[in-house]
Amino acid sequence: MDNDLKFEIETHLQALENEFHRYYRDVNSESPIWRMTRNPFVVEVSDLPEDVQEEFLEMKADSTMMDDFHLLTLEKFWVIRFLVNPN
Repeated sequence: MDNDLKFEIETHLQALENEFHRYYRDVNSESPIWRMTRNPFVVEVSDLPEDVQEEFLEMKADSTMMDDFHLLTLEKFWVIRFLVNPN
């Protein structure tokens, strides 16, 4: 790959990363809520805020939800979850 093109791509990707961090300052990929959105079945319920613990206990115990999580894309899983329980 041409060095100029490589430099241009790297510069562009760095600018995108900087813009993402500026726009989403509060995103902490280590927070339980963030991890829960990526995979709700591996987060300790006790690490979540109390107001969502009961709902996620029910979800973790629901084998249909776990099956859906493994069969669907992450986006489709959460859309279905929202349609089933819009609260």
